[in-house]
Parts: sequence; structure tokens; C-alpha cells
Amino acid sequence: YGMVQIPTISKAPLNSQNLASINSGQSLPVLSAGTVTTLNGWKKQAAAAAPAVTATTASQPVNTQQAAPASPQVADVPRHAKPAFTNPIKKGQKTALAAPTSILDIRLGLNTKNPECDVDVSAFLVGKDGKVLDDSWFVFYGQPNSPDGSTTFTVLSNETDRQKIVVDTAKLSSEVDKLIFVLSINEAAQKGLNFSMVCDAYLRILDANGNEICSYEMEDYYDNVVSMVIGEIYRHNDALKFNPVGNGMSKDLGGLCELYGVSVE
Repeated sequence: YGMVQIPTISKAPLNSQNLASINSGQSLPVLSAGTVTTLNGWKKQAAAAAPAVTATTASQPVNTQQAAPASPQVADVPRHAKPAFTNPIKKGQKTALAAPTSILDIRLGLNTKNPECDVDVSAFLVGKDGKVLDDSWFVFYGQPNSPDGSTTFTVLSNETDRQKIVVDTAKLSSEVDKLIFVLSINEAAQKGLNFSMVCDAYLRILDANGNEICSYEMEDYYDNVVSMVIGEIYRHNDALKFNPVGNGMSKDLGGLCELYGVSVE
């Protein structure tokens, strides 16, 4: 497999010779030894280019007797409304994914309690050995398409869902046994962040007509983990099923890449 350099808490910073086109805001080709990515640079550049958000003054009278200062860790965090879940399932409740077409539209959303808490969504397409077929089968914002054209990552800007991953099961390689969907906190160790600072995390699966097949809202948020497997789609008797997992890990995104076989130098 080609080697992919992903900065982790144990690695030295990437130098200017190592930075790939992700830092210039361009879309990435398939990851390889020659296309080294930094998972943080693209997001920092996008944040720097975004207009600053300023607080507005409330129009109602101020209580001058005892006005408690607002907590910046809560007041400054953008909040997304949760959608109406029509077919919710619980952790461990495995569900068949019957759909009128081959399209599965997987929507993910969450809120945070800390403005520093930036959560990324990724998908690992793995074989029966639990490892990606090769490095190009790791789908995330820097590499938004799988090699077989079945799986596509998109950032959303609506009022509820934050990101989506669309899977065309008709195009899905027969070598892919499972799609694992993970949430990871960007720069968690450097900033002292963990999943107790996350809330309202969910995954819902829609068909091509926008009808909900099933949805899962996480209930457990651990203060000793920086990433979580929210769910997985897997093959079962020539059909696909969804398993809502909701389990936490102490590994960051670089550690998850190593766990699922994405080469990290």
C-alpha cells in the first residue's frame, strides 16, 4: 500500500515539502506516498477565510442586580437543530437496509459544548480482515470519493445535518465487507478535548426519496475518548444491515487510520 502521512500527537509537524494540495484548498487525488495530507491544515485555512462571528447585544433590559457573565464555551458554539427521527433504533439494534433504489443517503449531525471542539466524520471501507482494501478506501473531507465510485463524502450547510456520505450499493465493490463510520475530534490531545464536550450526535440513513430507513442518536459521551465509531453498514447473507455502535476510543484520527490499515508514516 502507499504510505499516507497523517499528523498525530506523536509525530513531528509536517514541513512545507510534505504539504499536499489540501492546504491550498484544492481537492485531493487518491492518497499515495506522493500526496501527503495534513488533516488539520485544510480546516485551519477554511476557518481563517470564514468571516468572523461577533456577538449581538440583546434588546431586553439587563438585570443590574446580579448579571452573571455568559460562558464562552457554550454561548459561542453554533447549534444545529436535530431532525425529526421517524424510525429511531437503539445501540446494538441491527437493522436491514431495504431501500427502493441502490442509494443510501447517510446523514450525520451533532452539537458541541466547547467552541474548540471540531468533530470530523470519516468512513473506512474494509474487507473481511477489518482493514481497508488500500489507502484510497478511506473516505473523508480530504479524499471524498472511494475508488469504485460507490461512496461520496459531502459537507452540508443546512440547519440540521452537518455532513453526509452517500453510498450507491450497486457500485460497491464486492471486496468491501463493511463501512465503518467514525467521529473524531480534531487536535483533541493538543487542546484537551474529549467526547464529554459533544452532544446530540446522530446518524440517519435515508433512501433516494429522502425517506428515513433508520436513525440512531448516541446516548453515551465519554470523557476519556477522542473518537467514536457511531455505526457500521455490513454485509449479511447477500444483504446490507446497519449496526448502531456508539463505542468510544482513545485513538485520534491518525490512530484510527493505523487501526483500520491506512498506512501512516
